[in-house]
Amino acid sequence: QPYSVWLPPDYDPKRPWPLVIFLHGLGGSHKMGRPRREIEDCIVIAADGRGNTDYKLWGELDVIRVVQEAKKRYNIDPDRVWMFGISMGGSGSWQVGVHFPDVFAAIGPVCGNADHRTWEREWGWGEKTPTWMSPKKNFIESTESAAFFAENLINLPSWPIHGDKDNVVPVGHSRSMSAELAKVGAECHYDEVPGAGHGVPGDRIALMLEWLKTQKRNLWPKRVVFKTAWRRHPGAYWVRIHRFLRGFEYARVEAEAVGDNAFRVKTANIE
Repeated sequence: QPYSVWLPPDYDPKRPWPLVIFLHGLGGSHKMGRPRREIEDCIVIAADGRGNTDYKLWGELDVIRVVQEAKKRYNIDPDRVWMFGISMGGSGSWQVGVHFPDVFAAIGPVCGNADHRTWEREWGWGEKTPTWMSPKKNFIESTESAAFFAENLINLPSWPIHGDKDNVVPVGHSRSMSAELAKVGAECHYDEVPGAGHGVPGDRIALMLEWLKTQKRNLWPKRVVFKTAWRRHPGAYWVRIHRFLRGFEYARVEAEAVGDNAFRVKTANIE
């Protein structure tokens, strides 16, 4: 898959550089000109969203592959890799973030969708008459909604932005996600812009980008929580899930270092 790269004018391969992953919106592409001035001093890479994937399924794996390729080709500081995007790119920032939180130091989702229940509640999408297959369908829809995996972000800070008059992606998505993050004590600087539609003011994005650049990854957090529905998302940081007990159910592990040589671990649906 194609992607484009911006190298700072003074790029020197002898020293490590921060990396910004930019995810485009629906109708856009990986083709990128000069990035926003706030991140011109970083390596900036725009991944391709394969059309309307919302960076889910193969779309999210492409983003991770781009990060891996960048680390091979350029001198990247692995503790200063940030990701942001607008609209579909905001959705992708949530999607990739919850499943691969240990890859990034911080994320900035702008006007992204994160919870399929918001479409159903606010726009009336979804089944009108449940069937015997509805529980399985609801499970699969939920596995591709970042809000159901919000606790995976307890070690990955976020700065989401959304306009309260957005008629393309309802603001309920960001409200739902920020509420889920608050429940688990994850760092989230939610910025809801009164009167703004699907395009939020650039100065709000500038503030978010300046904040992103202050964040560094903690690769060895004391406590890790990871919830997953599929083996393609096997864990994060120092925790890995190798086998489920049952299909069509979430697997979850909560692990914490409680001493120099002691760990407390709780699991669900893990063999």
